[in-house]
Amino acid sequence: MGILNEIEAEAAGTKRPCKLHYICEQLGDEDGVELRQALMNDNIPFLAIVRVLKARGINVADVTIRRHRMKACHCESW
Repeated sequence: MGILNEIEAEAAGTKRPCKLHYICEQLGDEDGVELRQALMNDNIPFLAIVRVLKARGINVADVTIRRHRMKACHCESW
C-alpha cells in the first residue's frame, strides 16, 4: 500500500489494530483477555497497566492506553 492509499484510508476512518491489540496477542489467551479487561476498567490507572507490562518486558506509553480507552486509537475493536 502506497502512502497515498494509507492517507486516504486514514481519512476514511479505516480501522486497523492498535499497539495494544498486538500486545494482547503477544501475551496469549489468558493474559490477553485479562489485559483487555483491565483496559476496559476505568478504575485501573493507566500507569498501573504500564508498570505491570514494563515488568514483563513490554514497553507501552500511558498515552497509548489513554487513547485506547477514549476510543481515539485506530483499534478495529471499536
